Amino acid sequence: AARLEGLEEAHAIPLRIEAVDLTDLIAVASGRFGQRHPGHRLACQVADDVGSLDADRVLLRRVLDNLLDNAGRYADADAGPVELVATRRAHGLRVEVRDRGIGVGAADLPRLFEPFFRTDRSRSRDTGGLGLGLTLCSRVIEAHGGSIAASGREGGGLVVTIELPLAAPTRSLTAS
Repeated sequence: AARLEGLEEAHAIPLRIEAVDLTDLIAVASGRFGQRHPGHRLACQVADDVGSLDADRVLLRRVLDNLLDNAGRYADADAGPVELVATRRAHGLRVEVRDRGIGVGAADLPRLFEPFFRTDRSRSRDTGGLGLGLTLCSRVIEAHGGSIAASGREGGGLVVTIELPLAAPTRSLTAS
């Protein structure tokens, strides 16, 4: 937690790179989701060949926890499970968190990762938070040399897609 506190103040936060088994990381995130959102189901689809990547295990776990928590907050539990899908790509790994929730308007999608931004729908619900969660996720993923994006889901809901290289860069996490 201390490594993330200065993020909004543009302080450098070093990455602690190690080999991270993505299947294990997803299993831990899945367990945490079940504890935090007992009324929701989580469907994990992890390709057999995802393997491991060089990453900061703690920060990457926080990203998964944050994305799954958001899905649990905004998803309609009766519309189907939250989905976490991990696949291996030509140059890295893709992780998607998909929900069937309130979704985000097309005009708000590009702003989701801006500091303190909250959609009108999220402001109107008693969800708490300051609007920093997705900003932190974005900066952590970018520090790993990856990208994160959000898109609407046909039929309602949101898909957050993370692309990560197998080897993380050897630089610090800084706010931009």
